[in-house]
Amino acid sequence: MSPDTNLENELFAIGVDVGGTKISSAIINSKGKIVFRIEEPTIQGDTTDLMSQIAKLIQKGLDRSETNGLKIKGIGIACATLVEKYDDKIEWETNIPQIQGSVLTTWLQENLGKSLPIFAVHDHVTPILGEEWVGVAREAKNAIYIILGTGIGSSILLDGKPYDGVGGLAGSIGWTLLGPSFMDKVYDEGCFESFCSGTGIARRVIEEIRRGSKTILMDMVNNDINMITSELIFEATRKGDPLALKIVQETAVYLGIVVSNLISTLAPEIVVIGGGVGQSAELFLDRVIEIVTNYSQRYLAKKVEKGEIRILSSSLGGDASLYGAAKLVFMFTDE
Repeated sequence: MSPDTNLENELFAIGVDVGGTKISSAIINSKGKIVFRIEEPTIQGDTTDLMSQIAKLIQKGLDRSETNGLKIKGIGIACATLVEKYDDKIEWETNIPQIQGSVLTTWLQENLGKSLPIFAVHDHVTPILGEEWVGVAREAKNAIYIILGTGIGSSILLDGKPYDGVGGLAGSIGWTLLGPSFMDKVYDEGCFESFCSGTGIARRVIEEIRRGSKTILMDMVNNDINMITSELIFEATRKGDPLALKIVQETAVYLGIVVSNLISTLAPEIVVIGGGVGQSAELFLDRVIEIVTNYSQRYLAKKVEKGEIRILSSSLGGDASLYGAAKLVFMFTDE
């Protein structure tokens, strides 16, 4: 990126998406265009190591903006942890244990030496903001983004505003109970998540193989059963493998039940399917829509059937939270 005099009157934000495996940071303008981006694996050190990594990535963006004369309005951070109601202290972590109990925004402001506003939220909040801004949910007022990845959650937009609920934990649909037959088991990560996350899908296939099911997956991993992942299962599904097809169709049923309940409860304009598992949504989306049109509230089901309530895969992929983090800055700062 080189200096551009046409950018001098534009406004920019730095968006940061902090995950358990990687951290992404980008300079994004008020129209949702990324002009600079950097990504690194999440460091596995202690709290100070991780906070320093986040600060360094932000600093690279600040340095780039200064070189190119870009006006940064603020910094938005999506974090796979609980940040109590846009407060500072991280009260509960999920995938990043080394950040537990830290005071993220205060630490960053002190170490960056900038007076820019910083907004840190749970990454349940941000994906739907990104999709509403520049993705498939553009201009929607009521929308849901379902995060299907290593874990499962959802991002909810109500009347044009992100809804985070008590403790910022609204959208924790991974804990949805799938029925009474599942109640005799304790789930560390939640019932729906246990079955339909990327790791849950892989676990179910591995269990079937150990019970004697045949599959091309064993050839794909050179008989190392522990190397089976949801990505490989979706690849096997595309090749017509019966076991992979069976598990993916079961996953579609579980997802269809949850989406039906969400639509009947919140009546959104759109449901976006995202996350790593969501990137293979073409394999199960039709079945999900079929279930929703048969089992959600009848008036709303007809809306789905007519395409007036849409169920679509994410257009932003893994960047939805990154865009959403930047959007926070434009939402909560004055022009």
